[in-house]
Amino acid sequence: MATKQKSVARDKLLRMREGLVAEPIIDNPALKPMPDAPESPRRIGGRILLMDAGARVPSGQGSKMKPVPSKMPTETGRPKQDQANAVAEPAESPGSVRLRLRIDRGQVTVVGARSVPGTAPVPERLDYGLAYEIVNGTRRVAVGSIPDVGTQRSFPDPKGRQGMEGHHLAELQSFEINVRLPQHEISEAALPKLRVTLYRMKGQPSVAPITSAPLFEQLPDQLRPVAELRGIDLNLLPTAVRGELRKAIKAPRKTRQR
Repeated sequence: MATKQKSVARDKLLRMREGLVAEPIIDNPALKPMPDAPESPRRIGGRILLMDAGARVPSGQGSKMKPVPSKMPTETGRPKQDQANAVAEPAESPGSVRLRLRIDRGQVTVVGARSVPGTAPVPERLDYGLAYEIVNGTRRVAVGSIPDVGTQRSFPDPKGRQGMEGHHLAELQSFEINVRLPQHEISEAALPKLRVTLYRMKGQPSVAPITSAPLFEQLPDQLRPVAELRGIDLNLLPTAVRGELRKAIKAPRKTRQR
């Protein structure tokens, strides 16, 4: 009987491997059905033996699992800090100050100031237009050029009337410009020593790179001084402009991540 049952089970297994549909498995009516309830514990030597919950594990056969650490170690063995509370090392943040100047019949006044990110540009050559040079005491701290500013351009008369041919350029008596200098070069103590000189170009500037020498010494035949700001007195500035300038000067130059 047992041999016949093994043969039948082997035939079923072979048919399943061949991809055929296997017959459903049903209880053998000749065997005792398996009850749903768990079996009662079997007696060993007439007694029921249960595992002692307080028994200790013999040495060398196991150990108690260590508790999970609250902070997982990093590759260096140190726990990782919470990213939300991580504080980065102070790092220099390059910045610059942009001064808004008004030129009115040769007089220069400060009408605004703002701190801007990034270092002040240091051009190799000047573009045609208005050039500026900023000196702190005896040391130049910024130089640049502003094309198409301080001039008014008129177009030819479309009817070709006499005297109105070609383009006409006229210098404006009043206009505003922005100049930029490094933030670390300006402070309240340095404001009285700050000097901004503006030049009008007579023609196309030289293609030679500019040097550290004063602009007027390099291009005496191409530059014409038009205005100069000799020092900045905070007490003489309007209240709003004074606050803008102080804020721009004292803007944080170090960044910290929290």
